[in-house]
Amino acid sequence: MITVYRNVRGVVKRGSPEDIHPLHKLLWVSAVDITPNEADELERKTRIPRHFFLEGLDEYEVPRVTFADQIARIIFKSPKMDHERGWVPSFSILFTPDYIITVSKQHHPALDKLERAIQKDGDKGEVFIDSPDLFVYEIIKHVMREFSVVLDQVEEDIDTIEDQLLRRPKQSVVQHIFKIKKTLIYFHKALAANVEVIATLDRGQIPLVSKKNLPWFRELYYDINQLIDMEATYRDVVTGTLDLYISTISNSINETMKKLTVVASFVLIPTLISGIYGMNFHFMPELEWKFGYPFALGLMAVSILFIYAYFKMKDWM
Repeated sequence: MITVYRNVRGVVKRGSPEDIHPLHKLLWVSAVDITPNEADELERKTRIPRHFFLEGLDEYEVPRVTFADQIARIIFKSPKMDHERGWVPSFSILFTPDYIITVSKQHHPALDKLERAIQKDGDKGEVFIDSPDLFVYEIIKHVMREFSVVLDQVEEDIDTIEDQLLRRPKQSVVQHIFKIKKTLIYFHKALAANVEVIATLDRGQIPLVSKKNLPWFRELYYDINQLIDMEATYRDVVTGTLDLYISTISNSINETMKKLTVVASFVLIPTLISGIYGMNFHFMPELEWKFGYPFALGLMAVSILFIYAYFKMKDWM
């Protein structure tokens, strides 16, 4: 699907591939899951080689920046959450002095939010800035915001898990912990790769990025480093949460073993006494004694009371 946005004297208009023309300055072409025929159509209208569009559909492309023949190509990773599992597919940004084209296999929340912001902005034309490099900044800024939103959601999930672990640890909670940890590992790899892309833009290595606009990309560089620190912090917290679960399970096992020891101790000594007097040796004095039976029962009762008092003193009961 191809959607075209263009800024006409400060008014944002949404159109179709027919609106792609060099005379229409600053076009944003959003290409999502395009077909080979649509890639051919984009090549005819923009003179950008079709393989750029088809390669942009690969969600496992490594983030990087290339520039040749007045075409800058940026591969960037954007976060998505799907059933408590986060992943970071790649998308492409192609921009020339006339066009900005985003190519992705599927819809990205960050790009969808940018589209809604543009449509909401309407006649103001504030979001859809009449400058290709600043609009690329706008795209990357929305991706950074989406990372921040997802990390905030991860933080809430971690807090919920910690509460569940303290109340009643379950196997499902552990599975959730591993999902979050895997998500954070994916985010770490994606952010580490994205920071190289932003650093390249910040250094002014792409001629299409004007020197006066470089401070905007430097701001993104600081933002993404802050996101990397947040991700590292949450990863440490998740590791600590997993350690908390292991400690909780270990304490639970110890508590169970303690209770079993108490129960076994109540039975053990009376069993020992009954075993001694059940041996029926001929020269056992208590066998002929009138108070032998009450004595044995009393001895058992006294032993139980002694054990109870001992465990109570040790605060095991």
